[in-house]
Amino acid sequence: MDALLSTFIPLCKESGYDIIITADHGMTADGNHGGNTAEDRHVPLFIVSEK
Repeated sequence: MDALLSTFIPLCKESGYDIIITADHGMTADGNHGGNTAEDRHVPLFIVSEK
């Protein structure tokens, strides 16, 4: 996904868009992602904007 976003984000920025990237769940160190631990509930949030 990071390779796809590295191509897509510059195109969006050139078109004047702000970009927000997040996920529907986090992931534990051992790869689990369906529980209710802090790691499972902690989700990434990236905002790409000139504002």
